Amino acid sequence: MESGRLIEDAPRQGADNMAIDEMLLRRSSMSASPTLRFYFWDRPTVSLGYFQSLNAREDHAPSLTLPLVRRATGGGAIVHHHELTYSLIIPITDRLKNQHREYYFAVHRGVIATLANFGIEAELAEGTQARQDDPFLCFERRADGDVLIQGHKVLGSAQRRHASALLQHGSLLLQKSSFAPSLCGIQDLSQSPIETEALILELRNGIQASIQDAWNSKPLVQTELEEATEICRLKFGHEAWTAKR
Repeated sequence: MESGRLIEDAPRQGADNMAIDEMLLRRSSMSASPTLRFYFWDRPTVSLGYFQSLNAREDHAPSLTLPLVRRATGGGAIVHHHELTYSLIIPITDRLKNQHREYYFAVHRGVIATLANFGIEAELAEGTQARQDDPFLCFERRADGDVLIQGHKVLGSAQRRHASALLQHGSLLLQKSSFAPSLCGIQDLSQSPIETEALILELRNGIQASIQDAWNSKPLVQTELEEATEICRLKFGHEAWTAKR
């Protein structure tokens, strides 16, 4: 596999962020190399899991005032505030091989190794499965492979297959949010603060070591942004998509 592409993106609104991930997934057939993107949200936002009902957000009062976007991946809702979001797009060479599970755990192990560099002990959740009556928020749920610190979930990821590629994106909780006060981030659970830029650099190295790939920085270009804008208009920014369930 060729060296991967690294994108450290500017903060954007929710629908734009989801559209960029979708654009990169669709374009993955044009490259044999993976893409790793780190990004933030330009305002606190709730992302709803693909299968969640729009009405379900009424169950979480602290986040009711926030803008909402529906993801193309499953799982519970995420309050994107004091957190870091990543996406990883991986070309799939053998559709019959169970590669998606390998990458899921590889990225999470890379994050655990990264946190260890900051003196933070984390572990993978084991022996837990999603249930029909799971809570509204992703970080109040537990599933195999979640990253835990002192029993608190700080990283959850979700996946989607498209043609010959896999999209995996996830959220790393950095700090407690007033819009999700029941959730603790790594800053709340550690003894010393971590600079976000230093964390991203270490995550880049940790994920590189875990999936055995290298990264070359290459920002988004205008043609990609234009394609993502159209995807946003037709899908993630459209009311029909948001209210489809």
